[in-house]
Amino acid sequence: SDAILVEFLHELESNPSAAQRAVEDYGFVFAATCQQSQGKAITRRKTKAPGMHGSAMDYDTVIIDEAARSSPRDLLIPMSQGRKRIILVGDHRQLPHMIDEEIARTLEEQGSRSDERAAATEASHIRHSMFQYLLTRLKQLHARDGITRWVTLDQQFRMHQILGDFVSDSFYRVHDPAEAFGSPLPAESFVHGLPGIEEVPAIWIDVPARAGKEEYVGTSRRRAAEAREIAKWLERWIDSPTGRRLTFGVISFYKAQGTDVFQALAVPGYTSRGPDDKWRIAEEYELRPAEENLPPEERLRIGTVDSFQGMEFDVVFLSMVRSQARVPDPSTDPAERAEQERKFYGHLTSPNRLCVSMSRQKRLLVVVGDKAMVEHELAREAVPGLVAFLNLCKTRGAVLAAGG
Repeated sequence: SDAILVEFLHELESNPSAAQRAVEDYGFVFAATCQQSQGKAITRRKTKAPGMHGSAMDYDTVIIDEAARSSPRDLLIPMSQGRKRIILVGDHRQLPHMIDEEIARTLEEQGSRSDERAAATEASHIRHSMFQYLLTRLKQLHARDGITRWVTLDQQFRMHQILGDFVSDSFYRVHDPAEAFGSPLPAESFVHGLPGIEEVPAIWIDVPARAGKEEYVGTSRRRAAEAREIAKWLERWIDSPTGRRLTFGVISFYKAQGTDVFQALAVPGYTSRGPDDKWRIAEEYELRPAEENLPPEERLRIGTVDSFQGMEFDVVFLSMVRSQARVPDPSTDPAERAEQERKFYGHLTSPNRLCVSMSRQKRLLVVVGDKAMVEHELAREAVPGLVAFLNLCKTRGAVLAAGG
């Protein structure tokens, strides 16, 4: 037996490519993106596997991860390959597939002139994922035949229990009590120990309108006062004894604000602009320090909500950007009120965007923005998630003034 093991080891060391080919030839699990599930590489591997004949690209079971983010056309490619069962894994309360908002609005306007009901249906199909449509359809089938064809996770282990309850209540239970989830891990598992603040999981840093207004940058927006405040707190925390062991994310709803944060963090040396004129994290802050003997996780990330889906960080800053010295009273006309909400709160009115941005943290979520915007009567329907978080900070977290 020793001779066999020696020969096997020699073969692995002297001919590693043959070992790789053997694993590929006898593989019964294949992985690819939706579009590449019919690609040349996976077709070649699958038709070579034992028991696979011809070029039939089907499987007993097809599992599609992040299915809620795939467009219907992309999703249909792997779904058409499922012979016995198709398992879709995703979250319809988070970001759906990307759409061109201008095209979507044009279709809505054209449709509303001819058939208002048809226009509303078409808009729903454009903006909602196929995953959400199928989930709704399966629940309708369940009402008819009593067969359960979906499973909803009822426990989360990512974040502090106070934050977990907030996310559950604000973005899931509010739509369907059956979607609510628990947070079983104790608070001791999520201690951050950061200097200058209490040991709380929720903080609002108030940057009032008088500190600086929001500004247009093309079609995007920025608010320099918030970027400076984030840079100040990040500089205070990231190199502290406890902060060196933690990971940090800075999320904005606007690309221009992300650029402002990059610029503000260049002063203490956390970011730099490369020869290609693109901003990047300084090498020292890309991964957690090796001397901490922790897994080499990403230490600092700055970006828009879309770039954070599926990710998690110990501490997350959320830059609100929207700030106005005066917000009008809510209109009694539903259409006018909807326009007011869009005008004064913009991307913040998207519950999917808010759900993603406020569920990336493990230990601490810090919203940086003008709390007067969230305390206004118009905010109750426009941004209920932010209203709930501000109330949480007042009762079980902390509300701090900018410059503190």
